[in-house]
Amino acid sequence: MADILLTGAQAAERLSVHPNTVRKLADGGAIGKVRIGRAVRYRASDIARIIKVGVPAASGAAPGGRP
Repeated sequence: MADILLTGAQAAERLSVHPNTVRKLADGGAIGKVRIGRAVRYRASDIARIIKVGVPAASGAAPGGRP
């Protein structure tokens, strides 16, 4: 079954964070990103996991927005 893909703005809205934070989480490996041409999308299942269990400590996105 295919996973729903979200834009950075949609993922940020679900997490109640700024879209830059979503990018940092993806760059740190906490969530996966899917490139479709030049567009980047995020799996809804990864966002749901972050909401349920939180952000892994080594993700690169520190609380408070500072790496």
